[in-house]
Amino acid sequence: MIKQIDRLFSLLSRISRADKNGYAECICCSKRDHWANFDPAHYVGRAFFGLRWDLKNVWPCCRDCHEKENHLALYRIGLIKIKGLRFVEDLEFAGKQFCKEPNHEELVELRDNIERELHRYT
Repeated sequence: MIKQIDRLFSLLSRISRADKNGYAECICCSKRDHWANFDPAHYVGRAFFGLRWDLKNVWPCCRDCHEKENHLALYRIGLIKIKGLRFVEDLEFAGKQFCKEPNHEELVELRDNIERELHRYT
């Protein structure tokens, strides 16, 4: 179920940030390209379930930037430009909070919510 949700959320995180022509912008370098050519990059790692499927934490990132060793530093700069320092600090704080892995019922509800949200864009 988690892999299925990851796949659906990957689509949502990129499609939801694309313009009407399907173009999005890399959070790190501002490169514009079709959303399908970006990775869904997590600022706070996917191991932290509290933010794993949170759109505040996942933004389109070009593959060149996503593969760089310093991509999180670039990501942070990009997030600050778009959302402000307070937003980034709040995200970093949230990433340090304990959050248990969702149970089956919570995963089903999350999957259904993501699917509904995806239908708004497709």
